[in-house]
Amino acid sequence: MRVLFVCTANKLRSPTAETLFSGRRGLEVSSAGLDGSAPRVVDASMVEQADLVFVMERRHPRQAEEAVSGLRRQACRAWHPGRVRARPAGTGRAAPGKGHAIS
Repeated sequence: MRVLFVCTANKLRSPTAETLFSGRRGLEVSSAGLDGSAPRVVDASMVEQADLVFVMERRHPRQAEEAVSGLRRQACRAWHPGRVRARPAGTGRAAPGKGHAIS
């Protein structure tokens, strides 16, 4: 599965998510930013190649639609750091704290 993480500047949040999820079996991950000064600016080809696009803020799906013509809103899924916790390896349970477990 190809996953694209998108934030505003592609300097902190999306590259961190890319680093955290890289190396997971079955995932190809990348990151990009919505701002024109981002090191990697999201474009139509990145979105087309991704099976799933995670954005960091509620406003990002709208901004992504404006930045990438033809982007379908259903391609974006909001991901809120601090609310989602990864499962500790091999436990099948959510890490301590509020949130939902993800594989």
